[in-house]
Amino acid sequence: MIARRIKAMFRANVHVYDKELKGYRKLQYRDIVILLRSTARATGEILDVLKQNNIPAYSAEEETYFRATEIQVIVSMLTVLDNARQDVPMAAVLLSPIGGFTAEQLAQLKLISPCDDFITLL
Repeated sequence: MIARRIKAMFRANVHVYDKELKGYRKLQYRDIVILLRSTARATGEILDVLKQNNIPAYSAEEETYFRATEIQVIVSMLTVLDNARQDVPMAAVLLSPIGGFTAEQLAQLKLISPCDDFITLL
């Protein structure tokens, strides 16, 4: 299903926004990321299927991959979507470019009512 979807995107001549070019360009394989809950079981199988379909693919080293700030923010965002009352992941999202808050602003929020979680304070 993943290989079919990728091929369909290329057949449909999908374009993506490129920040450096400040405009749209044709989709490239490097623009596509497949996120998995656990890489241990399915990674090899998915890579094999993609390669059989002439789709270049690789798996990032798990330890390095999950240490990347961008990935940690997305994981925090998914955690918050599951339960918005979790302050640590919520703080990570709020402090990221997505939330746009500063540490000082979050501290000021907590001073209003230290026992409340960020979602209540917001």
